[in-house]
Amino acid sequence: MKRIRGKHTIPILLIAIQVGMLVFFAYFRYADGDEGFYLSAAREVANGRLLYADFFYPQMPYLPYIYSALANHGFMTLYLSRMISVIAGIFTTVLLYLILLRLTDNRRAVAILLVLYVFSGLVLTWHSVAKTYAVTDFLMIAAMYLVIKFRNSGNQVYPIICGLALAVAVNVRLVLAPLALVFLAAVAVSDRGFRVRPAISYAVAFVAGSVPALWYFFADPERFYFDNLGFHLMRNPNTAFPGSFFDRLYTAGKLLINPQIIIVLAIAFVSFLVWRRRGALRAREVLLSPGGLSAVVAVVLIIVYLLPNPIMQQYFVQALPFALLAAAPGLGDLLSETDSKKSWLFGRKTATALLAIYIMGSIPYFAVFVGATRDNYRYLTLGNLRKVCASLDPGNHDPIIAELPLFSVLCNKQPVEGVEFLGFQYPLPLKPAEMKHYHLILNDQLKDIIDTGQAAYYIVVNDPPEELQASTNANYDLTGTFDRMKVYRRKS
Repeated sequence: MKRIRGKHTIPILLIAIQVGMLVFFAYFRYADGDEGFYLSAAREVANGRLLYADFFYPQMPYLPYIYSALANHGFMTLYLSRMISVIAGIFTTVLLYLILLRLTDNRRAVAILLVLYVFSGLVLTWHSVAKTYAVTDFLMIAAMYLVIKFRNSGNQVYPIICGLALAVAVNVRLVLAPLALVFLAAVAVSDRGFRVRPAISYAVAFVAGSVPALWYFFADPERFYFDNLGFHLMRNPNTAFPGSFFDRLYTAGKLLINPQIIIVLAIAFVSFLVWRRRGALRAREVLLSPGGLSAVVAVVLIIVYLLPNPIMQQYFVQALPFALLAAAPGLGDLLSETDSKKSWLFGRKTATALLAIYIMGSIPYFAVFVGATRDNYRYLTLGNLRKVCASLDPGNHDPIIAELPLFSVLCNKQPVEGVEFLGFQYPLPLKPAEMKHYHLILNDQLKDIIDTGQAAYYIVVNDPPEELQASTNANYDLTGTFDRMKVYRRKS
């Protein structure tokens, strides 16, 4: 019994360290602008309003309902919502560890890969915010675990739960839809051919888990399509080829010069070569192997995230756990070969040096996201946001306009109707009537709100738009400047 417990000592210690780091980030990391989108949508849902039909929301419908129970509590809403991500992130790590144990018997390989995940700067920064990544990462890794359990036991319950997990993931983040087909294939294929029953179970569960989203679709298909897809296809109209190509190249370049990414890619590549040399990788057997399936999921995610415009580094955090799982069999085999002889590549000194470099690679993430060393994001530190909220009269219950919905959430103030998603005119190639139809605010609407004094406060980043300067000066007084934030109060 002591020996069994001893085998888990290092993984338990690593998970405990990750808990501490994620909680630290959740409480001290500067706010991400997108958190305001999700939390304001959760507030509107909690207040009985409908996504898409009543206000603009550019994602699938499930996440606001997950957060809705925590709405209308100001800063506490942010912290509690972030803790949902932390909890999901920790469960992801636990499942990752359990899957690694099934992919390789080499405990050293398991420990190395777990270190790479626990100290990943991408994981620390994006599993500690109220966004879609942590929840969907947990659901995807859970689906992988369920596929493995199904293959080992043949229990038909596992495809059902797997289908439900993928349904929730896709209905939180639409871009994950291709993975629904990957996991369908994973539960359907076997050494003896195609299995109909688990495929049907998975598909029925996926559809059942998507019923609320289907209701939203059939209730208002035009707005559902635009908010989830159409908006994203036109949100960056000023960047077309070749600009969009260079944007992707630039983002890929930033990832590839990151020491943490370099080390993960190097280990994945070496592991692939070992796996290939042993003949363990054949095209028809890829989905039958947990390592091969993980590699397929990682590749699909990478391809999917190379398509959006604009492209962001944060997207690729979702491919990381599957890349590590894919590397496990090859790395385990390689370490088992070299354990009995000296190896410059995976000797203890070299491995220790690489892991030290990797762990130190997380320090810049602490500096950038907690220390707010970038000037452009310093105004989003939680301390600065608290000052903004403290400058508002708590006894004034009139709605406010905030360029970023994050401020109405944290200050626990209701927005003016129509200004739930953004408090400025978003540049889209749409006619004014179309913008209004999709609940996107226009400058002439904002001008009317300001001229008639409907908002008690007007909170802007830098300065009001030129089209609104005169109306703002005529009807509001500047009462506070907080870094890049300016707070205007309605004249009495």
